[in-house]
Amino acid sequence: MSTVGGVGDLVLPRRVHPQPTPELNPGGDCGACVLGGALGISIERVYDDLKGKRESISDGEMRRMLRVAVMHKLADRALEEAAQWPRRWWGCDAFGRPSHMEAVPWFAYVRMAIDAGYYGIAMVDTTGARGTQGGTNHWVMLCGARNRGHEAYDGTITGEVLVSDSRRSVGMVDKWIEAREFLQDHGGYDVMFVRPAT
Repeated sequence: MSTVGGVGDLVLPRRVHPQPTPELNPGGDCGACVLGGALGISIERVYDDLKGKRESISDGEMRRMLRVAVMHKLADRALEEAAQWPRRWWGCDAFGRPSHMEAVPWFAYVRMAIDAGYYGIAMVDTTGARGTQGGTNHWVMLCGARNRGHEAYDGTITGEVLVSDSRRSVGMVDKWIEAREFLQDHGGYDVMFVRPAT
């Protein structure tokens, strides 16, 4: 782990792998890109050693694969059971309760994990529909946390997470996103964590 930028900025060194071309799995390789990047192993090895086949990685399957990574000593610890955040009325766990009510404690939880060397693995909605059109559809990595004065909230100090995204369509970006915006617009409440063994 390295601390960069202002006081309190935390940034871990690993990033997601880029989506392979052609895809190894016709449904997309984002889960393998994220987990492989966090563990420092290839996408192929994620599929072959942790999943057992080359197909999309569901939420439940990611949890199982994190346990397998610990058993294979690729990770020294994993938190595959996400914290239990209250549900919104339509039951979309990834978006939790209205994010303006949960962003501060959620960010503190994520920052604590990143400070301890854990990479966050979260499922988000890339459609812009905020989970209302079928939920989440893409895995991303959370690899940094920082506090910033945020103009959108009248200069209030807010938390931002560094999101590493494997999509070639967005140019393989690492992007700082304010926690409230990340949760409200993209989801990701049900973040899991993994700490690589090396």
